[in-house]
Amino acid sequence: MILDALPNATISIGHNITDNFLLKDVIKNNHLHQFMIHYKIQKGDTFYIPSNTVHAIQKNTRILEIAQASVLNFRVDDYQRLDENGQLRTLHIQEAIDVMKIPDSDVITQFPSHLFSFDLINVFKEDSISLKESIILCVVISGTGMINGTAIHEGECLVIHQENILKCNGNMEIGLLSSNKKNHGNT
Repeated sequence: MILDALPNATISIGHNITDNFLLKDVIKNNHLHQFMIHYKIQKGDTFYIPSNTVHAIQKNTRILEIAQASVLNFRVDDYQRLDENGQLRTLHIQEAIDVMKIPDSDVITQFPSHLFSFDLINVFKEDSISLKESIILCVVISGTGMINGTAIHEGECLVIHQENILKCNGNMEIGLLSSNKKNHGNT
């Protein structure tokens, strides 16, 4: 979900390369961005990015990215960022090439309701929110307040477990994410 973006900002998702040999050459020569598919974005836009899909955001774009836990994140470019030791962060060129879709031009702009549900709620002063699921991820999109007695600020998250009601105080916009585990097993 795009939380903030500059005018004319874009997000890059997927690519239009149709040949595996060209894909390898483009990635190894650091030209993948030229073949990626760019979408104009604005606050409130949503994108679902399936696994094995190359993607990138622009500088000065603030997003809420919800990802399934994984130890397999392959970087093909990292904008020359340095790790905590001042070294370039590790790239995973061959690993990424092995799993990337060719071509990869499908974009999904709606949250996949069969996997999870996501609700945006504006809290003004005091509110009680009934919960449908036993485990909820609560993210403060903007503002500050209290949720079930815990102080929370913009950008912070709470995992709500075994609660039926959220008691909210403050002025904030929160996002509530819950898994539709009944529909998709143990992912």
